[in-house]
Amino acid sequence: MYVVRGKYWIVRDGEKVPATPDVTFRTAMGMLRWALDNRMIRRGAWGNSAPGPREMERVSVPYSGSGDWQGDHYFTPDQVEAMGRALSRYRAILRYYREIEPEWRPDTSVSPTGEIHYADNSTELHEINKYGKRRHSLVVAPHGDVC
Repeated sequence: MYVVRGKYWIVRDGEKVPATPDVTFRTAMGMLRWALDNRMIRRGAWGNSAPGPREMERVSVPYSGSGDWQGDHYFTPDQVEAMGRALSRYRAILRYYREIEPEWRPDTSVSPTGEIHYADNSTELHEINKYGKRRHSLVVAPHGDVC
């Protein structure tokens, strides 16, 4: 259980008035998603907008010593660490479902090895997965005297 404390305003006579309420989360992933939706955590070099579900791998959780990014709530160092672990688990699951589970293999309909070698010394790899989806990537960039 994670409780993210809201900020308080201090008024006369030392009385604290809540500016924002406390928020309670059952999981670190729920806390991470809430922080992203409220733009308390930003995407690294891609701007300040909150990422969609397919852009979560671009998110970076700031280190716990920086207090200026937190907006209207305070995160403890343990909560920041828990959000970082949740983000790492999410990235591992995402990698599994994108790369390992589909069982990508060289597409032998293109060439016996699935590779195409071009005159500019570049190499392109064509792959197919068990669902029939195809992809290709540039394995070796153009180089040498031709280009």
